[in-house]
Amino acid sequence: MNKNKLNYFIDIGALISGTIVLATGILKLNIFRISPMALTPAHDWSGIIFAVFVLIHFMLHFKWIVATTKGYKSHFTSKIAKETVAGSSN
Repeated sequence: MNKNKLNYFIDIGALISGTIVLATGILKLNIFRISPMALTPAHDWSGIIFAVFVLIHFMLHFKWIVATTKGYKSHFTSKIAKETVAGSSN
């Protein structure tokens, strides 16, 4: 399976399981007179599945996250350095 297909299925899985977590969490608020205990297994298991999908997503994009973080870090570091130099000349 190529990387684009894998990313697609991971993202769809995260979307579906995250939606189930959200929906069951709202329903567990007991404003709809549904027993929270009946929803707990679905809520808990979909939460675990969602966490697994997010972890896999993070691992698949780790190099990009590191590279982007380094880029932002150097951008903000140079910006702070320029502001410090400009502020010290006053």
